[in-house]
Amino acid sequence: MNRLDILHIAEHLTDNPAESIRTVLHQGSDMNLVLWQLPLGGILPPHRHPAGEDIWVVLKGCAEIWGDDNSRQAVAAGDSVVIDTSCRHGLRNTGEQDCVLLSVLRPQAGFETA
Repeated sequence: MNRLDILHIAEHLTDNPAESIRTVLHQGSDMNLVLWQLPLGGILPPHRHPAGEDIWVVLKGCAEIWGDDNSRQAVAAGDSVVIDTSCRHGLRNTGEQDCVLLSVLRPQAGFETA
């Protein structure tokens, strides 16, 4: 049976979180969808996915993303980031409000702290 699910992002957000929150919205055989909510100054620690790409879509706020070469780039609501397989990446909220983003990746991508 084919399935179509509507995910209401706002239902998964927390008012004034004390730390970064990771919520798995969908876990499937081909794709995972993860919601990240980072409070002011919150971070998504540097990590890598050794067997797959990661795609981020920033829904709210702004942040600084760290790349494999220690580069730092600004991202904001409406931006998308495509992260290559094994590329080290992390994020810090640099804005005045929570930074909310979606991460899309294959379950087989794996995870390693960097």
